[in-house]
Amino acid sequence: MTPKGICVLLDVCTPGFTMKSWIPIRMAWEIRQHIQQGSSSLGIVSPISCALWGATCTATNCFKEREIPIAYSRGQHTVSKVCYYVFAPRPHAQTFITRDMLHKAYAVSPVREGKVCCQGNLIESVGETYSSYPNAFIY
Repeated sequence: MTPKGICVLLDVCTPGFTMKSWIPIRMAWEIRQHIQQGSSSLGIVSPISCALWGATCTATNCFKEREIPIAYSRGQHTVSKVCYYVFAPRPHAQTFITRDMLHKAYAVSPVREGKVCCQGNLIESVGETYSSYPNAFIY
Protein backbone atom coordinates (compact mmCIF):
# COMPACT_ATOMS: atom_id res chain seq x y z
CA MET A 1 0.00 0.00 0.00
CA THR A 2 1.27 3.47 -0.81
CA PRO A 3 1.78 6.03 1.99
CA LYS A 4 -1.45 7.85 1.06
CA GLY A 5 -3.42 4.89 -0.27
CA ILE A 6 -6.66 3.53 1.08
CA CYS A 7 -8.22 0.07 1.05
CA VAL A 8 -11.94 -0.72 1.34
CA LEU A 9 -13.06 -4.11 2.62
CA LEU A 10 -16.78 -4.67 2.01
CA ASP A 11 -18.99 -7.69 2.56
CA VAL A 12 -22.72 -8.30 2.41
CA CYS A 13 -24.19 -9.00 5.85
CA THR A 14 -24.87 -12.73 5.77
CA PRO A 15 -24.39 -15.63 8.13
CA GLY A 16 -21.08 -17.45 7.77
CA PHE A 17 -21.66 -20.93 6.39
CA THR A 18 -18.59 -22.55 7.92
CA MET A 19 -18.45 -20.28 10.96
CA LYS A 20 -20.95 -20.11 13.76
CA SER A 21 -21.41 -16.32 13.60
CA TRP A 22 -22.34 -13.67 11.09
CA ILE A 23 -19.53 -12.64 8.74
CA PRO A 24 -19.49 -8.98 9.97
CA ILE A 25 -18.97 -10.19 13.56
CA ARG A 26 -16.09 -12.42 12.49
CA MET A 27 -14.65 -9.66 10.29
CA ALA A 28 -14.75 -7.16 13.19
CA TRP A 29 -13.02 -9.66 15.47
CA GLU A 30 -10.23 -10.40 12.96
CA ILE A 31 -9.69 -6.71 12.13
CA ARG A 32 -9.50 -5.87 15.84
CA GLN A 33 -6.94 -8.65 16.36
CA HIS A 34 -4.79 -7.28 13.54
CA ILE A 35 -5.08 -3.60 14.52
CA GLN A 36 -4.25 -4.36 18.15
CA GLN A 37 -0.96 -6.02 17.18
CA GLY A 38 1.84 -3.58 17.81
CA SER A 39 3.35 -4.43 14.43
CA SER A 40 0.30 -3.41 12.37
CA SER A 41 0.97 -0.53 10.01
CA LEU A 42 -2.73 -0.11 9.18
CA GLY A 43 -5.14 2.36 10.70
CA ILE A 44 -8.91 2.41 10.34
CA VAL A 45 -10.57 5.36 8.63
CA SER A 46 -14.17 4.11 8.85
CA PRO A 47 -16.24 3.21 10.83
CA ILE A 48 -15.20 6.20 12.92
CA SER A 49 -15.83 4.33 16.19
CA CYS A 50 -13.22 1.75 15.14
CA ALA A 51 -10.86 4.48 13.95
CA LEU A 52 -11.00 6.13 17.37
CA TRP A 53 -11.09 3.11 19.67
CA GLY A 54 -10.02 0.09 17.59
CA ALA A 55 -6.63 -0.19 19.30
CA THR A 56 -8.28 -0.68 22.70
CA CYS A 57 -11.69 -2.11 21.70
CA THR A 58 -13.06 -4.86 23.89
CA ALA A 59 -16.51 -5.26 22.29
CA THR A 60 -17.57 -8.82 21.64
CA ASN A 61 -20.08 -9.82 18.98
CA CYS A 62 -19.77 -6.35 17.49
CA PHE A 63 -21.93 -6.07 14.38
CA LYS A 64 -21.39 -3.01 12.22
CA GLU A 65 -23.87 -2.65 9.40
CA ARG A 66 -24.88 -0.02 6.91
CA GLU A 67 -28.22 -0.14 5.14
CA ILE A 68 -28.25 1.15 1.57
CA PRO A 69 -31.70 1.75 0.03
CA ILE A 70 -32.11 0.50 -3.54
CA ALA A 71 -34.91 1.60 -5.88
CA TYR A 72 -35.65 -0.35 -9.04
CA SER A 73 -37.11 1.11 -12.22
CA ARG A 74 -40.43 -0.71 -11.70
CA GLY A 75 -41.03 1.02 -8.40
CA GLN A 76 -39.75 -1.76 -6.19
CA HIS A 77 -37.62 -0.85 -3.21
CA THR A 78 -35.28 -2.94 -1.13
CA VAL A 79 -32.37 -2.48 1.26
CA SER A 80 -28.90 -3.89 0.86
CA LYS A 81 -27.11 -4.50 4.15
CA VAL A 82 -23.33 -4.33 4.07
CA CYS A 83 -20.43 -4.12 6.44
CA TYR A 84 -17.34 -2.24 5.36
CA TYR A 85 -14.08 -0.92 6.69
CA VAL A 86 -11.78 1.67 5.16
CA PHE A 87 -8.09 1.32 5.96
CA ALA A 88 -5.01 3.42 5.28
CA PRO A 89 -1.43 3.43 6.53
CA ARG A 90 -1.65 4.54 10.16
CA PRO A 91 -0.24 8.08 9.75
CA HIS A 92 -2.51 8.75 6.75
CA ALA A 93 -5.58 7.26 8.48
CA GLN A 94 -5.23 9.75 11.32
CA THR A 95 -5.51 12.68 8.90
CA PHE A 96 -9.15 11.78 8.16
CA ILE A 97 -10.32 12.39 11.73
CA THR A 98 -11.43 15.96 12.42
CA ARG A 99 -12.68 17.57 15.63
CA ASP A 100 -16.29 17.73 14.43
CA MET A 101 -16.31 13.91 14.12
CA LEU A 102 -15.45 13.35 17.78
CA HIS A 103 -18.40 12.17 19.88
CA LYS A 104 -18.84 10.09 23.01
CA ALA A 105 -20.73 7.28 21.24
CA TYR A 106 -21.70 6.17 17.72
CA ALA A 107 -24.57 4.17 16.24
CA VAL A 108 -23.05 1.10 14.56
CA SER A 109 -26.06 -0.78 13.17
CA PRO A 110 -29.80 -0.19 12.79
CA VAL A 111 -30.42 -3.81 13.88
CA ARG A 112 -28.56 -3.03 17.09
CA GLU A 113 -31.31 -0.62 18.17
CA GLY A 114 -30.61 0.22 21.77
CA LYS A 115 -26.84 -0.41 21.53
CA VAL A 116 -24.12 2.05 20.63
CA CYS A 117 -20.33 1.94 20.56
CA CYS A 118 -18.94 4.03 23.37
CA GLN A 119 -15.15 4.15 23.52
CA GLY A 120 -14.79 0.59 22.20
CA ASN A 121 -17.62 -1.00 24.19
CA LEU A 122 -21.16 -1.81 23.07
CA ILE A 123 -23.47 -0.24 25.64
CA GLU A 124 -27.20 0.26 26.05
CA SER A 125 -28.36 3.64 24.79
CA VAL A 126 -30.61 4.66 27.63
CA GLY A 127 -33.65 6.67 26.60
CA GLU A 128 -32.28 7.56 23.18
CA THR A 129 -32.93 6.12 19.74
CA TYR A 130 -30.44 4.87 17.19
CA SER A 131 -30.76 8.09 15.17
CA SER A 132 -29.91 10.17 18.26
CA TYR A 133 -26.27 9.15 17.85
CA PRO A 134 -23.94 10.04 14.99
CA ASN A 135 -23.58 7.21 12.50
CA ALA A 136 -20.25 5.36 12.74
CA PHE A 137 -20.12 5.31 8.93
CA ILE A 138 -19.65 9.03 8.40
CA TYR A 139 -18.03 8.77 4.98
